[in-house]
Amino acid sequence: MCIRDRPISISLEPTTSCNLSCPECPSGLRAFSRPVGMLEPELNKTVIDQLHKELTYITYYFQGEPYLNKDFTEMVSYATKHNIYTATSTNAHYLTDANCKKTIEEIEQKGLAGCHLEDQIAEKRCGHLDNKELISRDEMVKKIKECVGSRKDKNFLIIARTDANTVEGLDKTIDRIKAYEDAGADMIFPEAMKDESEFEKVRKISKGYLLALSLIHISEPTRQ
Repeated sequence: MCIRDRPISISLEPTTSCNLSCPECPSGLRAFSRPVGMLEPELNKTVIDQLHKELTYITYYFQGEPYLNKDFTEMVSYATKHNIYTATSTNAHYLTDANCKKTIEEIEQKGLAGCHLEDQIAEKRCGHLDNKELISRDEMVKKIKECVGSRKDKNFLIIARTDANTVEGLDKTIDRIKAYEDAGADMIFPEAMKDESEFEKVRKISKGYLLALSLIHISEPTRQ
């Protein structure tokens, strides 16, 4: 979305590096067809300086693990100083039961306005690929409650993603969504909905906000 030819929201990729080794992902394969590396703080600063008058929201994420960039939180802080909302997505194991509280407190202090939690196991796979594995609904509920209880600002968004649709089916996905909202999640990201009718069913039962990802190809890619 743009105002006067300038975007009001953008995505910046802190790094192409990842600590997982998912064989279907360019990050996991270390096989990119585009430039790789870390986002430099100076480039982050330049983008914000040029766009901050219209810019309201930055997602610091694309493929890599943001926390592998040593300057990640400082770049977030710079955006916050310009009154820009920020969010990120981190690999599932970064938010285990043991470190949920510490992680939420630290990223909230640095200025992030929200974070995504996922219900895949630690060695996660892309949401649009087969053979995903999930933690239990109760485990995810516990993780959400830990994060909700750790935030100081009620406006800090806890965004709960579920990959249950292609693993357990739509009915179990809906059960999880209800449980995640009851646990305190502010927004739900129902990954890999097969069509508009499925998303409509989720919309009808959800009590809060939904995040949608639209991809043209949502099945396992063909690899040579």
